[in-house]
Amino acid sequence: MEPSPSLPPGVAFSDGARGTCPTCRTPGRGLYSVAAVPTTSNVLFHSQAEARAVPMGTLDLATCDTCGLLWNAAFDDRLVDYSKGYEETQGFSPTFRKWLEATTQQLSNERDLRGKLVVEVGCGKGEFLASLCAESGARGIGIDPSSTAGRVDLDSGAGLRFIQQLVEDVPPLDDAALLVCRHTLEHIGPIGPFLRAMERACLGNTPLLIEVPDLTRVLAEGAFWDLYHEHATYFTPGSLARWIRSMGRPIQMLRRVYSDQNMVLISDPDLPDDVQLQGESPAEQRQALLQFNHRAQESMASTSALLAEIQASGGTSVLWGAGSKATGLLVTLGLTDQVAAVVDINPDKTGSHIAGSAHRVIGPAELTEIQPDLVLVMNPLYVEEIRNSLKALGLNPRLETLG
Repeated sequence: MEPSPSLPPGVAFSDGARGTCPTCRTPGRGLYSVAAVPTTSNVLFHSQAEARAVPMGTLDLATCDTCGLLWNAAFDDRLVDYSKGYEETQGFSPTFRKWLEATTQQLSNERDLRGKLVVEVGCGKGEFLASLCAESGARGIGIDPSSTAGRVDLDSGAGLRFIQQLVEDVPPLDDAALLVCRHTLEHIGPIGPFLRAMERACLGNTPLLIEVPDLTRVLAEGAFWDLYHEHATYFTPGSLARWIRSMGRPIQMLRRVYSDQNMVLISDPDLPDDVQLQGESPAEQRQALLQFNHRAQESMASTSALLAEIQASGGTSVLWGAGSKATGLLVTLGLTDQVAAVVDINPDKTGSHIAGSAHRVIGPAELTEIQPDLVLVMNPLYVEEIRNSLKALGLNPRLETLG
């Protein structure tokens, strides 16, 4: 389908046939596509040339009307490498740390984990695992191929260790009391085999906690910046619940968290299924998909117009938040000098460049030199934290949030 003249180059909305659902194997249909997007959003690139040379893939979002799953029909895992320079941590944010501590405290209160083994697959730096072990007195094993896995206090709780391998390559671990998979499942294409690999690593029917982004908000807001090649699979509460049950697992908890941006599911094979936890039906989801088309196009037009307006008046704009959302926005809209820089409080990102667009990442202190007229906040959850940072720097720019 030819893109609409009003859309950025390479962007299209389509409902044509698109392969088969990777879980229930019924025919899929297209929803939204971007011809060229970076295959990674969180690798640190130390020069503009490196950032512009990142391998490009295609985003071709497809949906299943039977089970409600959405996936990138053009996802190519051969183009994705998490082992070198991957920097996804949110741990420098006070807002995130407060949520992390409250979450692990609640989980510790609900489950007796003292002295027991918690295994986290796709643990990243290990912040969640370390916090949970410190709170509960558990011992932890983190599994992640990232070269920076385990960048935490290894003495947390009863002790931590990290295995820098794919879960498929890990020998079975004895006596796991809890299996955790947070913000990893969305990066996987064949999610069924991946779940079975996690189960094999923990020798059977271990209680499982899954946390993934909730696509419901993305569809409602037309949040095209939250869709990128690095995510192979997208879930709503209904599609996540249907898939877990299709894998022979019951569900005891399914709820939205982190200002409704994510959702958490708990599946304990030794407890009965709570049949009331269903999520939306495929028919209800189809209505949300229809809304996405219109709202995403509105968001593209309004965001481009805002940045163009600031630039035309001689002003300067920056984005705040150098993660996947910034990559999605900059690359999808084809932004160049409309944005002067991308701000991030993670000092490890300072001086790096955004994949694909090569925008420079700066620390907040450098804003005193730039004197921005507009700060576009990539995640509204952090807007008060950002407002306080700007005030501390003596700055009072126009502050706008996406979503």
